Amino acid sequence: MDDKTSYAHSILLVDDEASILKAMTRLLRKTPYTIHISNSGQEALDLLVTLDKKVSMIISDQKMPGMSGSEFLEKSRQYVPDAVRFLLTGYSDMETLVDAINKGGVQRYISKPWNDNDLLLTIEHGLRQYELVLENRRLMEVTKKQNAQLLQVGRLLDAKVKQRTTELKEKTQELEDSFYNIIRSFSALTDTFFPEDSGHGRRVSALANEIARKAGVEGEELRNIEIASLLHDIGKIGISKSLVSPFQDHMSPSEKAKYVKHSMEGFLILRFIPQLEKVSLYIKSHHENYDGTGFPEGLAEDEIPLGSRIIAVADAYDRIAGKPEKNENPVLQEYERATGRTSDHVEQSEMAHQAAIYYLKQNAFSLFDPNIIKILLEILKTQGFTFQEEKKMQLEKLEPGMVLTRPLYTVKGRFLLPYNTTLTASVISKLISMNDSDPIQEPVYAATY
Repeated sequence: MDDKTSYAHSILLVDDEASILKAMTRLLRKTPYTIHISNSGQEALDLLVTLDKKVSMIISDQKMPGMSGSEFLEKSRQYVPDAVRFLLTGYSDMETLVDAINKGGVQRYISKPWNDNDLLLTIEHGLRQYELVLENRRLMEVTKKQNAQLLQVGRLLDAKVKQRTTELKEKTQELEDSFYNIIRSFSALTDTFFPEDSGHGRRVSALANEIARKAGVEGEELRNIEIASLLHDIGKIGISKSLVSPFQDHMSPSEKAKYVKHSMEGFLILRFIPQLEKVSLYIKSHHENYDGTGFPEGLAEDEIPLGSRIIAVADAYDRIAGKPEKNENPVLQEYERATGRTSDHVEQSEMAHQAAIYYLKQNAFSLFDPNIIKILLEILKTQGFTFQEEKKMQLEKLEPGMVLTRPLYTVKGRFLLPYNTTLTASVISKLISMNDSDPIQEPVYAATY
């Protein structure tokens, strides 16, 4: 008989009749199995204790003096629980067989006399079953170990992922801080060049943000409009301060030629910064007129990016409403001449506000998108929009509802909040608490809009 497995099996034969043991030993002598014999159940149990290697199969006679085969097989389970057990019996006793199967774990019984070929085939099948049991157990152990290893690997990976996530968040925060530092620097640069217009960019940005939200803009696009509004005059850096005003009637042809280049200059300054690509496009087109008469490309209506159309309206409103002094505001002067109203009737800031609305309405469909003007008028009617200048404040003086007019940093340079953040009681409380461990750069620049 060929051995089809790498297992080296041993078989224990138990019978009180020597002739039976000899006959079975002779039958199995040509097999690759190691054969052990015992004359009684007790002798077989003693042998099982001393064997270095556990037996794969036990074939025991049932009717033996002192200890029956079924009793022996039951007791043998504590020494070789996985061994295949066959009961050899010369008579048919159903109660005995049932008892042997239930208590001794007998897989099969063999009747005397036996057929040699049938017995050999039965033994081979039994050992295959034994191999399957051991292999299944081995695989279960391997699976258990692998699962434990996978669990450990999973934990390590989870820890790695958490670590990488934290690192990425920190890196993202650093990049965001750097990005806002660029915006902050550009905004500060514009205010430095034109101190008389300080705060104009922030006010336009705040108003454009409100208009864009009402127009259904959100997410990154809203951020792009907000930043473009803040930096829309960056292209004016380097030109004569006498050309800062958007009202071109007083300009000579050569001055006007220089002035109309500033939106393109702003585009060229920002276009190579990847995060500001859209921003640069909005800045380039914020002086395009709705009727196509603007600059630099003569775009009209929906050819003009929405962000640019919003900036144009917010910019014009702030330029007029933000300058209540008549000598600095030609539109206010024109409004008074056209309506006969003067600052004697209402305070100057209200006059400037009314003049701005008058100017926008007069130029709807020509200079400005009428839909954007409509949104602005709804905002002014329902919630208003004031131009209170920023104030330098100590941290403990901040109040809910105030709006940051400049980004907020710690003394160590860590970015905390972007400009235009509306402060709440919760945010202020967190800032005060944080200030104890990582002092915040003071003064804080804020305003109430």
